Amino acid sequence: SSRTLMEINGVTTPGTDYDWIQSDSSLTYQSGWILRLSFGANIAGTHTIQLFDFASYTGTANAPTIEYAGTSGAASSSYNESTGEFTFTDAYLVPEPSTLLLMGLGVMALGRKERKS
Repeated sequence: SSRTLMEINGVTTPGTDYDWIQSDSSLTYQSGWILRLSFGANIAGTHTIQLFDFASYTGTANAPTIEYAGTSGAASSSYNESTGEFTFTDAYLVPEPSTLLLMGLGVMALGRKERKS
């Protein structure tokens, strides 16, 4: 199977706020392909964005398996294979464990500094 990684940082402008693939000729997505999404920002609410512009394309577009890259995810999501639209609710980023550890150490250091003052 093949993988396509899309990065989503907003929901307004295709190609700017999120990755977008445009096809104006023949395009085929075989069954078993994987759409891997990565959110670059927390995005609250329900949104529909067009990841693929199939305006004048001919071919086959089988629905992908949707995965989330790294620490991204969504409360719920769906993909419309006929329009290339992805709908998601409450996209989120979760800090990596090492980031949480560093933040915790910083808070502990500040607390220790306060006690000495």
